[in-house]
Amino acid sequence: MPQSFEEQDMYRSVAYLEQEVARQQENMRRLGMGNGASARTVGEEMRSMSEHIDSVDAELRHMSELLAAFQAELDANAREIAELRAEKVERMKEVNALQAKLDDFEQYMQEQDDEIQRLCDELKAKKRAMEEQAAEFAAK
Repeated sequence: MPQSFEEQDMYRSVAYLEQEVARQQENMRRLGMGNGASARTVGEEMRSMSEHIDSVDAELRHMSELLAAFQAELDANAREIAELRAEKVERMKEVNALQAKLDDFEQYMQEQDDEIQRLCDELKAKKRAMEEQAAEFAAK
């Protein structure tokens, strides 16, 4: 299904031109059957058909230009998408590197917390031992 206005317009124009070609072919068939038309009428009809063919040709050239412009826009969009995808890949690499650093830092902080907790437990044990010794000394 056409997605842009220009593309929809192009498809409508092509359908119209196809109908016109069929109509002109029917006219030519009728003229060729020798239906008693005068040479003047045939000449006028031929001139009319020639003008119409020129008009159809001009419309086809215009549609070709529209298609070329549309294709150029598509190509530019495809290049931009490729550039954005490449940029996204680079950003994801940066994010992953930063996440790895964050994970390392969190692990380091956990190790530090564990070490602080161990030292606190050790100090509490020494404090209890000293309090017990002080109590024993005071009791003697």
